[in-house]
Amino acid sequence: MKSVFIGLVAAMVVCGANAADFSALDVSIQNVRAACNGLSGQMDELKRMAGINTAVTGVGTLASGGATVAGVVKSNVDAQADEIQDWLDRFKNQPTDTSGNPKIDMAVIDKEELMVMVASYGPIGAVVGGADESEIAAKKDELDQKTQQSKTLGNVRTGLLATGTVTNIAGAVIAGKNRTQGGLSEMINDCIDAVRALENAKMQAHVAGTVTADDVARADKIIDACGGYKTVDLSVVDNRAKGATISSGIGAATGLIGTITSGVANSTQTRGGDEVREKNLNTASNVLGGATTAASLTATIFNATQINAVKNLVQVADQCEGALR
Repeated sequence: MKSVFIGLVAAMVVCGANAADFSALDVSIQNVRAACNGLSGQMDELKRMAGINTAVTGVGTLASGGATVAGVVKSNVDAQADEIQDWLDRFKNQPTDTSGNPKIDMAVIDKEELMVMVASYGPIGAVVGGADESEIAAKKDELDQKTQQSKTLGNVRTGLLATGTVTNIAGAVIAGKNRTQGGLSEMINDCIDAVRALENAKMQAHVAGTVTADDVARADKIIDACGGYKTVDLSVVDNRAKGATISSGIGAATGLIGTITSGVANSTQTRGGDEVREKNLNTASNVLGGATTAASLTATIFNATQINAVKNLVQVADQCEGALR
């Protein structure tokens, strides 16, 4: 009877030990599930906002680039208009013949100028002054067209620079907020701690010989999948956001100055005033447009690389949560 009682006590001790081992392993798995589930949702939001910001700064890059192109084309049109104006100025104050056509005083014209006019208008054209009334009228019409085209291109440049400025401001705001919060970092650390606790629980149960092969395989699957959080570097995401914020901020500043400069350069007062000042303002506008384009492009690249960094985090999160199902 005594031996039977001792046997029952021994069996209860063994069963209790087994129950304790199984309980420790199960509890550890439940702890991992509680700590690691839900992280992918927060990372998806980071990826979504980075995608939105990539699109926003991409629009800014196109707008600023378009402004630069419009400015370059405008400069070419202005140069053509200057050539036409110079052509008209040659006949503006010249005397006319009986038919009203400009004529040249052959006594004061030098040989080189005569040769240029002969090459341009032929011997007869040079003698009678190089152009008749209809040709001068056609040149005036062409000048008006070039002037209007220049104004239109100037307005387009100003508008596109303003668009680039707005998108860069929006990009700076979005990038400034699209960073990992302290709560996410703490959640990842809690997940890593829970995985380490599961590793210890599995090892203890394995040494005690109280777990099955299926239990070990299940624990290993979770450890391998969720252990990826150990290699996660949240600073990469934040550094990309910081870079995008700075670049967008620079683009917003240069874009704003460029918009103002372009508007002044294309104003009626400037166009009818000092030609040198007008050219300098147009050149400055084009340079600022190029700088805005470069800044917007840099911000776009930072946002795109931030998406890749977040994708890596999401991949770890998906694998971990998949193993916990």
